[in-house]
Amino acid sequence: MTKKKFLLADIGNSYTKVEVHCNNDIQQLTFESFSDGGNFPFERWQRILNQYGIEDIFYSSVIPDFHSHIEQLNVSGRIMKVHSELRLPFTIGYRTPFTLGSDRICLVAAAAQSKESASLIISAGTCITFDVLVGTTYIGGSISPGVKMRARAMHHFTQALPEVNVFKFNDVWNEENSLFVGKTTEECLLAGSVQGAAFEINEYINRLSQMHENLNIYLTGGDAITLEKLIKSDIFARPNMCLEGLNILYELNA
Repeated sequence: MTKKKFLLADIGNSYTKVEVHCNNDIQQLTFESFSDGGNFPFERWQRILNQYGIEDIFYSSVIPDFHSHIEQLNVSGRIMKVHSELRLPFTIGYRTPFTLGSDRICLVAAAAQSKESASLIISAGTCITFDVLVGTTYIGGSISPGVKMRARAMHHFTQALPEVNVFKFNDVWNEENSLFVGKTTEECLLAGSVQGAAFEINEYINRLSQMHENLNIYLTGGDAITLEKLIKSDIFARPNMCLEGLNILYELNA
Protein backbone atom coordinates (compact mmCIF):
# COMPACT_ATOMS: atom_id res chain seq x y z
CA MET A 1 0.00 0.00 0.00
CA THR A 2 1.63 3.22 -1.11
CA LYS A 3 1.63 6.47 0.82
CA LYS A 4 -1.04 9.00 -0.04
CA LYS A 5 1.43 11.86 -0.19
CA PHE A 6 4.82 11.29 -1.77
CA LEU A 7 7.33 13.20 -3.86
CA LEU A 8 9.27 11.90 -6.85
CA ALA A 9 12.40 13.81 -7.86
CA ASP A 10 14.55 13.59 -10.99
CA ILE A 11 17.69 15.56 -10.07
CA GLY A 12 19.81 16.42 -13.10
CA ASN A 13 23.04 18.35 -13.44
CA SER A 14 21.16 21.55 -14.28
CA TYR A 15 17.50 21.14 -13.35
CA THR A 16 15.41 19.15 -10.91
CA LYS A 17 11.97 17.89 -11.91
CA VAL A 18 9.62 17.12 -9.05
CA GLU A 19 6.28 15.34 -9.11
CA VAL A 20 4.13 15.70 -5.99
CA HIS A 21 1.45 13.05 -5.44
CA CYS A 22 -1.22 14.12 -2.96
CA ASN A 23 -4.17 11.71 -2.92
CA ASN A 24 -5.37 11.79 -6.54
CA ASP A 25 -3.75 15.14 -7.34
CA ILE A 26 -0.37 15.35 -9.14
CA GLN A 27 1.68 18.56 -9.32
CA GLN A 28 4.85 18.96 -11.39
CA LEU A 29 7.53 21.49 -10.48
CA THR A 30 10.89 22.33 -12.08
CA PHE A 31 13.71 24.33 -10.53
CA GLU A 32 17.48 24.68 -10.76
CA SER A 33 19.37 21.85 -9.08
CA PHE A 34 21.78 24.23 -7.35
CA SER A 35 21.08 27.35 -5.29
CA ASP A 36 22.50 30.73 -6.31
CA GLY A 37 25.53 29.94 -4.18
CA GLY A 38 26.14 26.64 -5.93
CA ASN A 39 24.84 24.50 -3.07
CA PHE A 40 21.98 22.06 -2.54
CA PRO A 41 18.77 24.21 -2.34
CA PHE A 42 17.72 22.77 1.05
CA GLU A 43 15.21 25.51 1.93
CA ARG A 44 13.38 25.20 -1.41
CA TRP A 45 13.06 21.45 -0.94
CA GLN A 46 11.83 21.70 2.65
CA ARG A 47 9.33 24.39 1.70
CA ILE A 48 7.78 22.10 -0.95
CA LEU A 49 7.69 19.17 1.49
CA ASN A 50 5.96 21.27 4.13
CA GLN A 51 3.52 22.84 1.68
CA TYR A 52 2.20 19.49 0.48
CA GLY A 53 2.63 17.51 3.69
CA ILE A 54 4.88 14.98 1.97
CA GLU A 55 5.42 11.64 3.71
CA ASP A 56 7.83 9.81 1.37
CA ILE A 57 10.60 11.02 -0.94
CA PHE A 58 11.77 8.78 -3.77
CA TYR A 59 14.50 10.28 -5.89
CA SER A 60 17.06 9.81 -8.64
CA SER A 61 20.15 12.03 -8.60
CA VAL A 62 23.14 12.30 -10.92
CA ILE A 63 24.87 14.51 -8.30
CA PRO A 64 26.37 12.16 -5.66
CA ASP A 65 27.09 14.99 -3.19
CA PHE A 66 23.36 15.64 -2.84
CA HIS A 67 22.57 12.30 -1.19
CA SER A 68 23.64 13.38 2.30
CA HIS A 69 21.66 16.63 2.02
CA ILE A 70 18.48 14.88 0.92
CA GLU A 71 18.77 12.45 3.83
CA GLN A 72 18.58 15.44 6.20
CA LEU A 73 15.22 16.65 4.86
CA ASN A 74 12.35 16.43 7.33
CA VAL A 75 9.53 14.07 6.31
CA SER A 76 7.27 11.79 8.32
CA GLY A 77 7.88 8.75 6.14
CA ARG A 78 10.86 7.38 4.22
CA ILE A 79 13.54 8.89 2.00
CA MET A 80 14.57 6.41 -0.70
CA LYS A 81 16.98 6.68 -3.61
CA VAL A 82 17.07 4.69 -6.83
CA HIS A 83 19.76 2.01 -7.08
CA SER A 84 20.29 -1.27 -8.86
CA GLU A 85 19.35 -3.48 -5.89
CA LEU A 86 15.74 -2.30 -5.76
CA ARG A 87 12.90 -4.44 -7.06
CA LEU A 88 12.98 -3.70 -10.79
CA PRO A 89 10.59 -4.48 -13.67
CA PHE A 90 13.56 -5.66 -15.72
CA THR A 91 16.70 -7.79 -15.39
CA ILE A 92 20.09 -6.11 -15.48
CA GLY A 93 22.51 -7.78 -17.89
CA TYR A 94 25.23 -5.22 -17.14
CA ARG A 95 28.64 -6.27 -15.81
CA THR A 96 28.79 -3.41 -13.29
CA PRO A 97 25.18 -2.82 -12.16
CA PHE A 98 26.37 -0.81 -9.14
CA THR A 99 27.75 1.85 -11.53
CA LEU A 100 24.52 2.15 -13.52
CA GLY A 101 23.14 5.68 -13.10
CA SER A 102 19.87 6.04 -11.24
CA ASP A 103 18.45 8.17 -14.05
CA ARG A 104 19.14 5.36 -16.54
CA ILE A 105 17.48 2.82 -14.23
CA CYS A 106 14.36 5.01 -14.16
CA LEU A 107 14.29 5.39 -17.94
CA VAL A 108 14.64 1.65 -18.50
CA ALA A 109 11.90 0.98 -15.92
CA ALA A 110 9.55 3.20 -17.93
CA ALA A 111 10.45 1.48 -21.20
CA ALA A 112 10.15 -2.01 -19.70
CA GLN A 113 6.36 -1.85 -19.97
CA SER A 114 6.79 -2.90 -23.64
CA LYS A 115 7.80 -6.43 -22.71
CA GLU A 116 7.65 -8.11 -26.11
CA SER A 117 10.08 -6.02 -28.14
CA ALA A 118 13.41 -4.21 -28.00
CA SER A 119 13.67 -0.58 -26.93
CA LEU A 120 16.24 2.16 -27.32
CA ILE A 121 16.05 5.01 -24.83
CA ILE A 122 17.91 8.18 -25.80
CA SER A 123 18.30 10.81 -23.11
CA ALA A 124 19.71 14.08 -24.45
CA GLY A 125 20.95 16.11 -21.50
CA THR A 126 24.38 17.13 -20.26
CA CYS A 127 25.45 13.81 -21.77
CA ILE A 128 23.60 11.78 -24.36
CA THR A 129 22.89 8.31 -23.03
CA PHE A 130 21.74 5.36 -25.11
CA ASP A 131 20.16 2.45 -23.24
CA VAL A 132 19.10 -0.81 -24.87
CA LEU A 133 16.38 -3.05 -23.47
CA VAL A 134 15.61 -6.39 -25.15
CA GLY A 135 12.36 -7.79 -23.83
CA THR A 136 12.79 -7.25 -20.10
CA THR A 137 16.59 -7.51 -20.06
CA TYR A 138 18.73 -4.41 -19.95
CA ILE A 139 21.87 -5.14 -21.96
CA GLY A 140 23.73 -1.79 -21.81
CA GLY A 141 24.29 1.20 -24.06
CA SER A 142 26.65 4.13 -24.46
CA ILE A 143 27.37 7.61 -23.14
CA SER A 144 28.64 10.54 -25.19
CA PRO A 145 28.87 14.32 -24.77
CA GLY A 146 25.66 16.32 -25.00
CA VAL A 147 25.29 19.20 -27.44
CA LYS A 148 26.20 21.91 -24.91
CA MET A 149 29.19 19.93 -23.72
CA ARG A 150 30.41 19.56 -27.33
CA ALA A 151 30.13 23.29 -27.93
CA ARG A 152 31.81 24.18 -24.63
CA ALA A 153 34.64 21.68 -25.17
CA MET A 154 35.54 23.13 -28.58
CA HIS A 155 35.86 26.56 -26.99
CA HIS A 156 37.70 25.32 -23.90
CA PHE A 157 40.30 23.20 -25.68
CA THR A 158 41.17 25.71 -28.40
CA GLN A 159 42.54 29.23 -28.44
CA ALA A 160 40.44 30.70 -31.25
CA LEU A 161 37.00 29.08 -31.27
CA PRO A 162 34.21 30.94 -29.47
CA GLU A 163 31.60 29.27 -27.29
CA VAL A 164 28.22 29.22 -29.05
CA ASN A 165 24.70 28.99 -27.74
CA VAL A 166 23.45 25.72 -29.20
CA PHE A 167 19.84 26.91 -29.11
CA LYS A 168 20.73 29.30 -31.95
CA PHE A 169 20.78 26.25 -34.21
CA ASN A 170 16.99 26.56 -34.35
CA ASP A 171 17.43 29.97 -36.01
CA VAL A 172 19.71 28.77 -38.83
CA TRP A 173 18.21 25.36 -39.61
CA ASN A 174 15.03 24.70 -41.57
CA GLU A 175 13.24 21.49 -42.45
CA GLU A 176 14.12 21.77 -46.15
CA ASN A 177 17.80 21.17 -45.33
CA SER A 178 18.79 17.51 -45.22
CA LEU A 179 22.26 18.81 -44.33
CA PHE A 180 23.07 22.16 -42.78
CA VAL A 181 26.40 23.57 -43.96
CA GLY A 182 27.73 26.42 -41.84
CA LYS A 183 28.70 29.64 -43.62
CA THR A 184 30.38 31.25 -40.60
CA THR A 185 32.52 29.92 -37.77
CA GLU A 186 29.59 30.22 -35.39
CA GLU A 187 27.34 28.29 -37.78
CA CYS A 188 30.00 25.60 -38.23
CA LEU A 189 30.23 25.18 -34.47
CA LEU A 190 26.45 24.93 -34.25
CA ALA A 191 26.39 22.36 -37.04
CA GLY A 192 29.09 20.32 -35.38
CA SER A 193 27.53 20.44 -31.92
CA VAL A 194 23.87 19.85 -32.74
CA GLN A 195 23.86 18.22 -36.16
CA GLY A 196 26.84 16.05 -35.24
CA ALA A 197 24.92 14.73 -32.21
CA ALA A 198 21.91 14.04 -34.44
CA PHE A 199 24.10 12.09 -36.90
CA GLU A 200 25.31 9.96 -34.00
CA ILE A 201 21.75 9.32 -32.83
CA ASN A 202 20.51 8.45 -36.32
CA GLU A 203 23.33 5.99 -36.91
CA TYR A 204 22.82 4.35 -33.52
CA ILE A 205 19.14 3.91 -34.36
CA ASN A 206 20.01 2.58 -37.83
CA ARG A 207 22.45 -0.03 -36.52
CA LEU A 208 20.18 -1.20 -33.70
CA SER A 209 17.15 -1.37 -36.00
CA GLN A 210 19.06 -3.82 -38.18
CA MET A 211 19.54 -6.03 -35.13
CA HIS A 212 16.00 -5.78 -33.72
CA GLU A 213 12.76 -5.54 -35.69
CA ASN A 214 10.02 -3.23 -34.45
CA LEU A 215 12.45 -1.30 -32.27
CA ASN A 216 10.77 1.12 -29.87
CA ILE A 217 12.68 4.42 -29.81
CA TYR A 218 12.20 6.87 -26.93
CA LEU A 219 13.66 10.36 -26.73
CA THR A 220 13.82 12.40 -23.55
CA GLY A 221 16.03 15.01 -21.85
CA GLY A 222 16.45 18.76 -21.96
CA ASP A 223 17.82 18.88 -25.52
CA ALA A 224 15.21 16.52 -26.97
CA ILE A 225 13.22 19.39 -28.52
CA THR A 226 16.30 20.65 -30.40
CA LEU A 227 17.28 17.19 -31.63
CA GLU A 228 13.85 15.71 -32.31
CA LYS A 229 13.42 17.38 -35.70
CA LEU A 230 16.77 16.01 -36.88
CA ILE A 231 15.99 12.38 -36.09
CA LYS A 232 14.83 10.46 -39.15
CA SER A 233 13.10 7.54 -37.43
CA ASP A 234 9.71 7.40 -35.74
CA ILE A 235 10.24 8.11 -32.07
CA PHE A 236 8.22 8.45 -28.90
CA ALA A 237 9.04 11.81 -27.32
CA ARG A 238 8.62 11.43 -23.54
CA PRO A 239 9.92 14.54 -21.73
CA ASN A 240 8.99 13.17 -18.29
CA MET A 241 10.15 9.61 -18.85
CA CYS A 242 12.43 9.58 -15.80
CA LEU A 243 9.52 10.61 -13.57
CA GLU A 244 7.37 7.91 -15.17
CA GLY A 245 10.02 5.35 -14.27
CA LEU A 246 10.30 6.74 -10.75
CA ASN A 247 6.58 6.27 -10.27
CA ILE A 248 6.78 2.65 -11.44
CA LEU A 249 9.74 1.94 -9.14
CA TYR A 250 8.06 3.61 -6.19
CA GLU A 251 4.98 1.44 -6.58
CA LEU A 252 7.21 -1.66 -6.66
CA ASN A 253 9.28 -0.68 -3.63
CA ALA A 254 7.06 1.41 -1.36
